[in-house]
Parts: sequence; structure tokens; C-alpha cells
Amino acid sequence: MYNLNAYKIKQPEETALSKKKNDAFNDDQKKFSSDKKLWKAFKRGNEDAFIIIYKKYIDGLYSFGRQFCNKELTEDLIQDMFIQLREKRKELPDITNSIRSFLFQCLKRRIFNSKKKKQPIMKTNLWEGLDFEITVSIDEVIMLNEQKRMDIQKVEEALKTLPKKYREVVYYYFHLGMSYNEIKEVLNFSNVKSARNMVYKVIKKIKKKVSKK
Repeated sequence: MYNLNAYKIKQPEETALSKKKNDAFNDDQKKFSSDKKLWKAFKRGNEDAFIIIYKKYIDGLYSFGRQFCNKELTEDLIQDMFIQLREKRKELPDITNSIRSFLFQCLKRRIFNSKKKKQPIMKTNLWEGLDFEITVSIDEVIMLNEQKRMDIQKVEEALKTLPKKYREVVYYYFHLGMSYNEIKEVLNFSNVKSARNMVYKVIKKIKKKVSKK
């Protein structure tokens, strides 16, 4: 079995050797010009493709998982997810858009199932069943269609008052830089327009709350 422990969730400080390895990793990534080609290679059994996917998305998945559960559980669920993905790669669906949104969906489902074991009466809806436990902190946004940076503290205070589904959208769109299409996939919206409307609605609510302070 491939040793996933060879890659750490938190990367160490860069050294000359690690920089050389990172340069080699970046060269490997260039072999695959799109997520579609990278995923196809992975499904065919290409180990380089598997390593690229793991290293490219591991930090983002960890940060995402920590919004819902503690460090240990997050790490365990991510490792188990990649092991299963590798073992069942031939059975996985094709990806035409975003590997990231697919992985986020997989991890979110695992988090939901893990919490449901501890809380059997938990709601069956994946979105409603999870609490976004950590308040999203945005230290490089929010412009909110304006040319001046808004007071970050006021924005963060406004975020705390938002329903969890809105805070989740803020996290995807502003913190992770997800596209509307990726948000649609992660949240299982029926179309991109729904994701775009949700982002606009969140921005409107934040601006309204901040303007009142």
C-alpha cells in the first residue's frame, strides 16, 4: 500500500532540498494540463497523478475539515479518504471540472457520517447536519464591490451573526477562492446561478450588518 504518511498535512519550512523537490513536483504537474487529464491519469493507476492530487489539495482539505471537527479527526478522515480513493480509483466517476470540489464533497460526507455515528438522530441533510464550528476570519478581503477595504473587525463580527450555510459560502468563495461552479458542486446546488445568487445574498447581508455598526 502506498505510504501516505510520507506527506505531511503541514509542510515544513522550505530548505534547499525541499525547494528542489517542490520544483520537481511543479514540473510533474505540468504533465497534466487540466483537472480532467490529471484525474483520468489517476484513475488509470498513474502514481505521479495520485501524488500530485494529494499534495495539491491536502492543505486545503485540512483547513476545510477543521471548520467542522478537531485536528485528530480531520487528519484521520483525510488519510482514510485518500486511501479509499486510491483503492477504488477505477470505480470513481469522471471529473470534467474540479477535482477540489469533488474531494471537498467526499470529505464533507465522511465528516457527516462520522458525526452521525455519535449523534444518530442528526438530520439526514448533509448541509443542515453539520455545524460550521469555526468563525471564518478574512484578513485579505472583503472589497464587496467597493474600492476600499472594509473594517475587518466589523466584517468578522457580522460573520458571526450569519447562519452557518452563509458562513460556509463565505469560506468557499473568499477564503478558498472557489468559483461559482465549484460552490455549486460542493453544496449540491442545481445550477451555477443558485451559487452566484447565494454569494450575492451573503455579500448584501454582510454589507447591511456592517453599515449598521
